[in-house]
Parts: sequence; C-alpha cells; structure tokens
Amino acid sequence: MKKHIINIASYEETLHNLEKYHHGLLLEVQEKFKFSNASATPFIALRKNVELGFLCSPLIAWEQDAVAQYGKKPIFDEYYPLILDFVRQTTIPKKSCEYACGIAYFHVFPPMYHKNMICSFFVNFFEKPIFKSFNLMHSSLEQEIVIQISAFFRKQNKYGPEKISVSILDDQFIVIMVSGLLTPFLKEFIDSSRQVASVVEEALFLQTGKLLEEIFGKYFDAEPCEPFVFFDKENDKVVAIANYKWKAFLDKMCT
Repeated sequence: MKKHIINIASYEETLHNLEKYHHGLLLEVQEKFKFSNASATPFIALRKNVELGFLCSPLIAWEQDAVAQYGKKPIFDEYYPLILDFVRQTTIPKKSCEYACGIAYFHVFPPMYHKNMICSFFVNFFEKPIFKSFNLMHSSLEQEIVIQISAFFRKQNKYGPEKISVSILDDQFIVIMVSGLLTPFLKEFIDSSRQVASVVEEALFLQTGKLLEEIFGKYFDAEPCEPFVFFDKENDKVVAIANYKWKAFLDKMCT
C-alpha cells in the first residue's frame, strides 16, 4: 500500500487515496460495534511525519433529539473508550504495516457536535517523515515556532521540554506535540495523587491555550479557536491541534 498511497507525486492524489482508505477503516469500526449509521466525510492533511484526520457524520433523528432535549450522549460518544481501544489494538498496527512505517504516537480526540453532526480529530505521528515532500512552504516558520514554544515553557516552568514537534498543515492547521515537560519530582508526585494530576493537567491546558494565542497573534494575525489539547501523563506528552480558519473549515465540512 505504501507504493500506491505514499510514493506518488501529487499531494491531491495522495489525499484522495487516503480518504478512500479511511472510509474502509470506518467500515471496520461500524462492523465491530454494529453501528447502524457510521457514514462519515473524512478530511486528511499531511506534513513531515504527521497525519491529521477529521471525521464528521450526521446524527440520526433520535440522537439529535436526545442531545437537544435531554443532553444524552450519542452512541459514538458512549462508545468512545471502546473505539479508542479498538484503534490502538487493531487500526494502528494495520496502518503501520500498510504505510510501511511504524506509528510512534497517536490520539483520537473525544467527539464534538456541530450543526447536527458528530465530529472528531485523530492524529498519527509516524516514526519517519514519510510526508516530508508535502507542504514545504512553512519549514522555516515551523522552526521559529519550535524555538518560541521552548522559550515559553522554560519561562513558565523553569524546565524546558525534551522534544517539540510543530507541523503546519494545509495552510490552516497547526499540530504541536511537546514531550518531556515534567520534572522527575513532578512525575512521581502526579503518579501518587490524582488531585495533583488534575491540577497539572488544567495548568497545561491553560498554558497551551495562552501559547497558541501568542503564536497565532504573532505569525498568523488570527484569533485561534479553542484548541484541542490532550495531556498524556503516562507518556509525558502534550498534543495540541488548532485551526486559524476554524469557522470556515467547520462550515465546509458540516454542510
């Protein structure tokens, strides 16, 4: 599959093939959990070692009524932990094999709702930069942002991160992964106290939001949407996704 999907000249053709490929993956989830309505429109963007995906699917009538009237969670929301586990055990190993490259890290964000649609982001960080020939125009800017992120966390926490990854995709998304933010002492403290872990997580969410505001204001002259942020305390990683054309993107995907 790598020869068919990855090793071709056109970015647009690669995206088209990957969108069809992800339709097949979605059908596997539908079959696994016996969902009656799992049709989804995928959006894929690629840069260096990052594959960013966005899926949106219409809620059926009873799910719309449940959310609007009773605040109940649609079935995909209820199944989110099981879907995440299925992706970890089945989809990621399969994709690693078919892309001929291991996936060093992945995350699927919890569902969100917009215009009677259920939506979710996923992001994969591959072990090698298999998409390095795509979207080269922002290489220098990505490096500038890495330097800014490092300086920001050193100032805030008196402790710099071990590794920072920044990717700008399709001239609208920025994907950041920061690894090694916690001091050994704080790691041990978090492991021993759920309350401390919650406080640290909230602090990282706030810091990441502030950081993205600074980045968007300095480099993109735009107001960021509320970012999607995940703190993995076990692996000491923060993953953040933000879009500086968010409203236009949502309206396009959810119509």
